[in-house]
Amino acid sequence: MPVHTVATIYGLCSGVNTITTLRFMEDALTLAQKQSLAQAVRDRFLPQFKTPCAAAMNWTTIVVSMQGDVNDSPYQLAINVVGGGSNLAPHQVAVQWNLFTGVAGRRGRGRLFVPGIHTGAIGAGKIASATKLSMDSDMTTINSRWTVGGSEAYHLGVLSRTDNALRAVVQVGYSEIFATLHSRRLGVGI
Repeated sequence: MPVHTVATIYGLCSGVNTITTLRFMEDALTLAQKQSLAQAVRDRFLPQFKTPCAAAMNWTTIVVSMQGDVNDSPYQLAINVVGGGSNLAPHQVAVQWNLFTGVAGRRGRGRLFVPGIHTGAIGAGKIASATKLSMDSDMTTINSRWTVGGSEAYHLGVLSRTDNALRAVVQVGYSEIFATLHSRRLGVGI
């Protein structure tokens, strides 16, 4: 596995632990850079990520580490970021974000799952129109910041399970149909 940066976002949703893993292309970060990335994820990633979430969804910690580096010292940032919607949908309901690298096939795609969806985000089995408008705007912001050529200093990556290569994300989108999470005690992420 290539050495790369991982930001793991821990949360709690009505007593259920959630874990979202973001992979980044950078292969060596100082402690100050890890702190900067954790703050950027808190301030400029989570505001877009939490759009369809209920107030019961509370992100509590971001840990930035170097995956594959045995000498790494992770950086941990305590946070308190909550969703804004009212009633919580069943825990298995999630929004699926799709990460595209420009490489065809499974090895060129990744996924993120947004947990803790509020019932107002659901309309006729799909994302409700008002939430979709907000998420379209969020995707524009995410793509302009966190993909290749984005304004952030760090860029999302996808680690392929088929060839063990880390590839840069060129576009982020989402599915209008909700995903169903199955607990395999693996957490949520890519």
